[in-house]
Amino acid sequence: MAKGLTRRRVVGVHVLRNSLIPAVTYLAVDLGYLLGGTVIIEGVFNLPGIGQLLFQAVRGHAGPTVVGVSTALILIFLAASVLVDLLNSLLDPRIRHD
Repeated sequence: MAKGLTRRRVVGVHVLRNSLIPAVTYLAVDLGYLLGGTVIIEGVFNLPGIGQLLFQAVRGHAGPTVVGVSTALILIFLAASVLVDLLNSLLDPRIRHD
């Protein structure tokens, strides 16, 4: 193959690492949409879960529950974003976080 490398090495090092960066970034952004969608889906279809809890708390004017559940969902999203940033810097050493 190219530069005398095996097909496995070319795919693993050059193709896969470069193609994983946008895919991993998209998955982290999509997690935010999934967390927001659970509130709507569980509320509309009366499914038990964190979205149903938030939906009922909003309808019942339970302020502390809304704040607590929203904070937990935001922290999950932020943790996923930090994890993706760290993973991107591992996948591509040219990406630096100062």
